Amino acid sequence: MSGDAQNNAVHISGGTVNRNIYGGFSLVSGSETGSATGNTVTLSGTPVLGAATALYGGFVGTNSGATPAPSTDAFTGNTLNLKTSGLSVAGTGTLGQPHRHGNQPHQDQ
Repeated sequence: MSGDAQNNAVHISGGTVNRNIYGGFSLVSGSETGSATGNTVTLSGTPVLGAATALYGGFVGTNSGATPAPSTDAFTGNTLNLKTSGLSVAGTGTLGQPHRHGNQPHQDQ
């Protein structure tokens, strides 16, 4: 059995986010395989991100807390689009090269 979260899009343009942001999230059992690939996270406008908020293109975890199978892929084709400035995040993971639109700098902490 496997679980996949592929080709999802998350767009955040306002409001307050105090938790992690995932483009795709797959939860598998035990040694099953899964993927979270081809997902896109887009930040625009004026969202407020909490001090502990991190951005992930994809995430694969297990419902038992065990390590997912080695063939699990939570990176391939995941994208971060930045269409805003002045944001700080606790971290990023499983994302390809960020795409910045215009002359808008970003800051990772």
